[in-house]
Amino acid sequence: MELVEGETLADRIKRGAIPVDEALPLFLQIAEGLEAANEKSIIHRDLKPANIKLGTDESNVKILDFGLAKAMVKEADMVDPGLSNSPTLTLAATQRGQILGTAAYMSPEQASGKAVDKRTDVWAFGACLYEALTGQRAFQGEDAPNTLAAVLRDQPDLEALPVELPSSIRRLVRRSLEKKKQQRIPDIAMARIEIEESLSGLDATTTVVPDPSDRRSFSRGSFATAICALILGSAATGIVVWNRPRPLSQPLPTSRYLLNLPLSQVSGSSASLIALSPDGRTLVFTGEEEGVARLYRRRLDTLEASPILGTEGASSPFFSPDGAWVGFLDGAHMRKIPLAGGTPVSLCEVHNIVRGASWEGDLIVFGMDGEGILKVSGSGGEPENILTFDSGFVPWRPQLLAGAEFFLLVTGDDGDYNVEVADVATGKNRRLLIEDATDPRFVPPGHLVFLRGDAIWAAPFDLENVQIVGEPAPVIHSLRSLRSTDGRRAVDTRAGISVSSNGTLAYELGQIVSDTLVWVDRDGDEELLATSDGAASWPRLSPDGMSLALGVTRGTPDIWLYDLQRDIFSRLTDFGASWPIWTADGESITFQTRGVGGWRNLHVVAADRSTEPLQLLEGQIIQAPGNWSQDGQTLVYYEIPPSTQRDIWILHEGERSPWLSTPNDERAPVLSPNGRWLAYVSDEEGPDEVFVAPFPGPRGAVKVSSEGGREPLWSRDGRELFYRDGLRMMSVSVQTSGPLSPQRPKILFEGNYARDPNGNPNYDVSLDGQRFVMARQGGDSSNGGVVIVESWVEELERLVPTE
Repeated sequence: MELVEGETLADRIKRGAIPVDEALPLFLQIAEGLEAANEKSIIHRDLKPANIKLGTDESNVKILDFGLAKAMVKEADMVDPGLSNSPTLTLAATQRGQILGTAAYMSPEQASGKAVDKRTDVWAFGACLYEALTGQRAFQGEDAPNTLAAVLRDQPDLEALPVELPSSIRRLVRRSLEKKKQQRIPDIAMARIEIEESLSGLDATTTVVPDPSDRRSFSRGSFATAICALILGSAATGIVVWNRPRPLSQPLPTSRYLLNLPLSQVSGSSASLIALSPDGRTLVFTGEEEGVARLYRRRLDTLEASPILGTEGASSPFFSPDGAWVGFLDGAHMRKIPLAGGTPVSLCEVHNIVRGASWEGDLIVFGMDGEGILKVSGSGGEPENILTFDSGFVPWRPQLLAGAEFFLLVTGDDGDYNVEVADVATGKNRRLLIEDATDPRFVPPGHLVFLRGDAIWAAPFDLENVQIVGEPAPVIHSLRSLRSTDGRRAVDTRAGISVSSNGTLAYELGQIVSDTLVWVDRDGDEELLATSDGAASWPRLSPDGMSLALGVTRGTPDIWLYDLQRDIFSRLTDFGASWPIWTADGESITFQTRGVGGWRNLHVVAADRSTEPLQLLEGQIIQAPGNWSQDGQTLVYYEIPPSTQRDIWILHEGERSPWLSTPNDERAPVLSPNGRWLAYVSDEEGPDEVFVAPFPGPRGAVKVSSEGGREPLWSRDGRELFYRDGLRMMSVSVQTSGPLSPQRPKILFEGNYARDPNGNPNYDVSLDGQRFVMARQGGDSSNGGVVIVESWVEELERLVPTE
């Protein structure tokens, strides 16, 4: 073995605390060594000052004794009672449930005998750094058991750290010694970066997110490391940055960091996905886990998001002015819930798609398809219409201005949007503010920011006279956008920005969406089918299995056909359409499209485009197709009528009638091939489940799913019913020739394929029932996430001066 001359870190600490300018270069080398080990999947698990050799000139630091990184270790006798030099505490092997390491530097999970990962090395690193800087151990006790108790119970005295220690290193120590490993810095690379930046004189709070459109300088690994650095370095800053003492004349520096949200964001053009609290400290977003959509909150000084219980099925979050409440949409209701958690409170009923909401004072305004702009009290009540529209375009995301006397709104359709302003009390004095813009936000003291193309723009804004007073200019690029047919980028009408009252900005990074259609067999093995130039949804195989109808979103959704034999896509509609289903003869396709006033009605068109689309159903109501009977005489579908949940209806030989109308939410109906049974989704027992009932009589329904289910679909022979339970594809064998006799559900495969938030089938089954057409979401997943920009007002004023 190599003979390493020099003293250990423990020897050096015995002479007293190490000065900051001496300690940081030493610990930079220690971090680099641990990083090299961790990259090779080696966890040291016994890092302590006695195992760190400084070398003769303290410039050649080496980490010793990787014994606990081996599978087996040798028993050692407890000879020296000194804890910093105590022998390793060990049982017979390095298995879960055994205590390994040295008491004063063990992580809480290691001291508890739980499974450990590289975050246990981060803990020990933090404990060593604390001891080097203060001259005392972070956790002390008279003996090993008492020291272990201190590790599990006590907090280190951060006031003992040197006053001249950079704030970024002080945060590093604190974050390294978080008892919950989920809140601890997850990678020693972040410690290395923080120390490097501190030594170079770079303030860690001014971290800049690299432009995701410039991928040439980033490999996959380096991009992941950068994202980790941004999340951990800047997210850990949190409230500390805001409260950091500075001279009153010196503004806080603008800082950026990326939040890679751990949950899949729910897609959909009708709902805002993110909302930043007025104080800029908490982000609420719509997320999905195991197929269930709900709201999540993420304090910006923590590393994890937590669900807001009671918001299952929620979308479009928005904050009350004081930040105490979060408003949201839930089915046919607008509700609010305390940010800290509690029982949701119903504000009002809604009977169509709501296009965003804004809360100022005691007033909430919101836009709703077919209704225009409405207002309701923040305490709840009957909504009152402010502004109606005669044409078919939809009012988007109204934003109340300070004082709630005026509101901004977005009008237009099919990618042609403008920002207008109107009087809250009467809806009058409506006038155009700026063209080719969406998602307006007023940022005090004097800017109007909005989306245009794939960028955030800003213009000087006179709040008193409610008018633009200067030329707009782009201030942030590369937002969420979709690729249009000619290769240009079109606005995705989802709200991608949120601004707090203190000038903190949150915005979604974008990605070019190009979904991959795949065949997935019953064992989960994939085979490429096609790549759509846009977001793909609701694939439906023709009755002969030769063509595929699907929705493709390129700015606006439309129906496309894919010829499986010739590998050719062709467009079927060009006016906004979704949810295609084939007639049994394969000659026509039924779909949903927007009618007058924004209502979504059912239409049918010949698959060869030989006829113009024909409207099947009218009315001020949302209609979504299920499927046609084999004789082509009966269509099952569901509606969202005013003031109720979704109900299942029948269109039989041109006559419309209800099939199942209850206070519950019933949807996604699909007839069996023999026409005797109808499967559907209902929440009558709480969570969504799949039921099957005799058809045409709705009596005697049987629940066939066991732990939640959506997206039911029959096999072509009617002997199997498929459905999805979160990420899992489920199968139920069914005897339908006599009395219904479903078997126990079984899992076929599991995969993160596109799902429909309404529970409609977002896949199809091959004619032989052995394969499934699924949409795997494409694009560069590293491009996603939410960027937080603190103290943005100073940068905004510099880029777009108001004077």
